[in-house]
Amino acid sequence: MTPSSRASFTFHGVGFDITQPVRLEQKNLREYVGSIDADHTRIAGVVHDETRMPLEKVKQLFAEAQTKDAQFVPTNGLVHEVRAVVIPLGARTRRYRVADVEAYLLQSRRASH
Repeated sequence: MTPSSRASFTFHGVGFDITQPVRLEQKNLREYVGSIDADHTRIAGVVHDETRMPLEKVKQLFAEAQTKDAQFVPTNGLVHEVRAVVIPLGARTRRYRVADVEAYLLQSRRASH
């Protein structure tokens, strides 16, 4: 068993934070939920287009915030392989924010279509 075979992948949904007191009315809540649904549909569409996963299965992963093991992701076309990362001692590394990587991937995908 390699360290990467113990990896897990969580499909978390989209949400929003409310940091200040706010009055929510039904119309506001519908707008927030509509925005979240649109984001889930958009993300699920990208995953579906790039993998072998049925659209409804992808939506269910996000809706239930499911966590999958290292065998699930290559089997379903989410990645080519899962393996241990080996970084040579003293190698230069960079840190990236996940949001920046996601934006780059979406931009690259749009440019290729």
